[in-house]
Amino acid sequence: MEAQTDPDGLLDYLAARLPQAEAQRGSFGSSPVKDLRLWAAGRPYRGRLRRGELRLEPPAEAADWVDGLLSDLSREAAGNRAVRSALTHAGWDLR
Repeated sequence: MEAQTDPDGLLDYLAARLPQAEAQRGSFGSSPVKDLRLWAAGRPYRGRLRRGELRLEPPAEAADWVDGLLSDLSREAAGNRAVRSALTHAGWDLR
């Protein structure tokens, strides 16, 4: 898989819209998100910037990773009102 960058601020976007996401920023807390972790439907997801490259776990291209994350979040939202509310407020359609 080719190295990916995070030019559009994917990690910042997800950290701002998913309250269950754990985000780590640089030393002063005002820099972009460097590491993002969350669980969705029992699966761990992690995105991090290492030497300017976006590393995703489970490994995938960014679009596929986000699609899997949203699918799992939608599945979790079916039984969790807080997750459903967060997704709705973020403007995402549930599947």
